[in-house]
Amino acid sequence: MQHATSPHPNNRVVLIFVGCLVLLEIAFLAFLNVSRTNLRYFNYVMFLPAISAWVAWLSVGQWKEMFAPLKLSLQPKGYLFAILYPVGFLLFLCGLVWALGLGEYQPHKSWYAPPFRNLYGLVMAICLVLGEEWGWRGFLLPTLTARLGRFQAAFWVGVAWALFHAPVVFLLAVHLKTANPYLLIIIHMATVLVFSFPFAYAYLKTRSVWAPVLFHYIWNWLNPVWLGNLYRNQSGLFKGNLLLINGEGIFGFVLTLFFVAWFWRKQSDIKPPTTPMQATPESSPS
Repeated sequence: MQHATSPHPNNRVVLIFVGCLVLLEIAFLAFLNVSRTNLRYFNYVMFLPAISAWVAWLSVGQWKEMFAPLKLSLQPKGYLFAILYPVGFLLFLCGLVWALGLGEYQPHKSWYAPPFRNLYGLVMAICLVLGEEWGWRGFLLPTLTARLGRFQAAFWVGVAWALFHAPVVFLLAVHLKTANPYLLIIIHMATVLVFSFPFAYAYLKTRSVWAPVLFHYIWNWLNPVWLGNLYRNQSGLFKGNLLLINGEGIFGFVLTLFFVAWFWRKQSDIKPPTTPMQATPESSPS
């Protein structure tokens, strides 16, 4: 006699993840708002998705699955994509900004600015992006993929990711007196939403969180250096309207829509990940 399999993903686990993440972010925002000097710790918000995922896994006794996303994959195409996509995307965007005369090239600034000053800086930078990717791509994406399929899973992860970023970005914009903070939030959320798709592709091709970690690290390094920092309202190698020319601005959003359309057409050709909830073959999308 065959027993009915439980539905995947486990709705309770997803709700625990979301609920834990919301509570942690509220507490973290309260901490940041206590004093302006606390804003220097805003990057640590990136640890919250991983912590929430750990709580969700442990709540159902899936402690072994916590470490499954950390397994290395021997699929070089996924890692190659994680390197070439952000570099190529940002180089193309720099060329477009220059060709259209929308950004002033600042030759006194370097194309290469080290993202860390010492070994501690390198380790912390990797841990920060791992904190986000462990939660979003390591837990939520494969868990949702098991029921919703690749495209819808990437979309809803993008929605959650964008909503997660919004309050922190708004708080920084207010404290730094950024012009049009509400417009910044709208553009940033839209861009984060569509960015979920190339990040999802990097994970789905490797079944490892290290590919999106590599993608995230390169992006967080080169985008501020070349096209400015939206969080701190600082220009990069090209000086212009950050809301327009930045990789996380309007141009970045529009260009990423082409990848979203490609992802929609090719989603059936992308291998599904092994889900943390151990989905059965019948429950996995074709």
